[in-house]
Amino acid sequence: MRREWLGAVIAVFLVSGESAWVPTARAQTVVLTARSVGELADDLNELARAVAPADERVGMVSGMIDQLKKGELVKGLDTGRLVGVAGSLPENPGDPPSLLAAVPVTDFAQFMDSLKGFGLTVDDAGVPGFAHKIVSPDGTQTFYALEANKYAIVSMVPTGAEKLKALDPASWRPTTVADSDLALAVQIAKIPAGIKDQFLTAFEAQVAQQDPQKPGESDAEYRGRMASTRLAKEAVISLIRDGDSVSLGLNLDRQKREASLELTSAAKAGTSMATALRGFGARRSRFDFLAAGAPAGVGWLSIPIPAELKAALTESIRSEHNKRQETLKGEEKTKDARAFERFEKLVDMDAADLGVAFRAPGDPSGKPSIVLGLKVKPADADKAFRELMADAPPEKGTKLDYDVAKADDGTAIHRITLADEALDKDTIRMFGKAPVHLAFPGNAMIVTFAENGLDAIKEAVAAFKRAPAGPGSPGSVELHLLPASRLAEENAGQVREAATETFKGEDAGRDSIRFSLKGDDQTIRLRFAVDYPAFAYLAKLGSLQAK
Repeated sequence: MRREWLGAVIAVFLVSGESAWVPTARAQTVVLTARSVGELADDLNELARAVAPADERVGMVSGMIDQLKKGELVKGLDTGRLVGVAGSLPENPGDPPSLLAAVPVTDFAQFMDSLKGFGLTVDDAGVPGFAHKIVSPDGTQTFYALEANKYAIVSMVPTGAEKLKALDPASWRPTTVADSDLALAVQIAKIPAGIKDQFLTAFEAQVAQQDPQKPGESDAEYRGRMASTRLAKEAVISLIRDGDSVSLGLNLDRQKREASLELTSAAKAGTSMATALRGFGARRSRFDFLAAGAPAGVGWLSIPIPAELKAALTESIRSEHNKRQETLKGEEKTKDARAFERFEKLVDMDAADLGVAFRAPGDPSGKPSIVLGLKVKPADADKAFRELMADAPPEKGTKLDYDVAKADDGTAIHRITLADEALDKDTIRMFGKAPVHLAFPGNAMIVTFAENGLDAIKEAVAAFKRAPAGPGSPGSVELHLLPASRLAEENAGQVREAATETFKGEDAGRDSIRFSLKGDDQTIRLRFAVDYPAFAYLAKLGSLQAK
C-alpha cells in the first residue's frame, strides 16, 4: 500500500497536465518547487508529531520518511536538493503551454529503474537526446526523461533535448519566498502581452456587468459601490500591467515551531504600482503597542484612503446627515449642523489608522476588557471633542464626565457612564456595567471598556506615548490562545486545562495565530502563521466538542 501510494505521488509530480503540453525554451512563468524532499519530509513529520504525537498514523508516516531518506523507497533519489515543476505560457493565446519536472538524483539509472516498482513502465526512449520513456500505470500518459546536471528532467514531448540539458532547476526557486519548504511563483512580467490583454478584456467585461444600479440601492450606496469596484478593478489591472511576480510560500520552521503561509506581490521597478507599494511599506500603525502583554486578540491597520473612496464615503455620510436635518427645526437643527461640521474636522478621512485589543481577565471571576485606538485629525483633539459634544450631548440616561483623572503625562481622561438600556444582557454578562473611559493624547483617541477602566486607559496612554517611531507593520491581527481560553463558557474548565497543559515548558508563549501585512521598497507581503502547539491545542478542542 505504501509503495502504491508513493507511486501515485511520483506519477503526478513528474508531470501533471494534458498531452498537448510541449517543452520549449521559453522563460518559466509558473514554478512550483520544494527546497528538498528530505527537508520537506522532516518538517511535515515534526509538525505531525507536534499536533498528534499519540496518533499511530504519525508513526507510520515517520517510518515511510525514514525509508525514503535511506533510499529504500526510491533508489537514486537525491533528497537533499531542490525539486520542482515549471510551466511556460505561449506567446500566442491559442498555442499550448509547456511543462517540465526536475527531480534531483544521485544515480539517474537507478532512479529510473526504481520507478518500475510503482507500476510505471520504463523503457529506452528511442528518441535522440532522451534516455527513457515512462508510461503511466494505466497506459494513458507517456513521459520522456533525460539527465542534466544531476537532475532527471521529464517532459511530455521528446523535443528540444539540448535546450533541456542546459536548464538549471536550482534557479527556479523564487527569491521572494526562498526560505519556504514549498514555493509557488507566477512570474507576471514574463506572461506574454497577448495573454495579458485577453485576460484583462474578459475581466473588464465581467466587472462591467455589475455596473447597473441594483433595485432598492440608494444613489449614495450605488456611488459608494461603484467607487469600491473601480478601485478593485484598477488594482487588478495594475497588478497585471505593472506586477513583476506573485509568490506563495509554505514554511514549516522546526526551530521556531511555527507553520507559515506567505503571499508576496512584487512590482516592476519604476512603475506606479512600485511607487504605491513603497508608500504603503513605509507606514506604521500608531496602535501596534496594543500587542504588548499578549492580549486574547489584537489587531491594527494603517492605510491611506484613496481619493475616490474618500469622496464616496464623505457623500454617503453627508447624505445621512442631510436626511436627519430635514427632521429637525430651529435651534436643534442649528446645533446639529454645527456638530456635524465639527465631526468632519475631527475625523481623518485622508488615512485610516486604528487598533483594538481584547484582553482576557487574569482569573475566571474577572471580566474581559477592550482597548480601542483611532487616529483623529486635529492636534488638539480633546478640545475638538468637547466642542463637538457641546452641540451633540449624549442621549438621555448616558452621562459624560470630563476630567475625571489625568494620565501620567497630563492627558485629560473622561468617563462615559452608559444608560442601562444601552447595554444588552449578553454585554452586561460578559463585561459587566463598566463605564467607558476615553482620552486624546495628541491627534489620537484611546477608549477603554473595562472593570478597571481608569487604570487601563492610563496604561494605554502611557504605552501610546512610549511607542517607538520608525519601520513597523501597517496591519496585523493576532490571537493568543492561552488568554483566550479564559473566555470560554462551554466546557470552560476543560478548555482552560487543555490550554495550560499545552502551552507550558518549552511551548510557553507559543500560543499564537497571526496574520500580518508588511511592505518594503516595491513588495507587499501577507503572512499567516500558526505556532505548532496552537495546532495541538485546537486538536484537543476538537476532541472536546466531539464528546
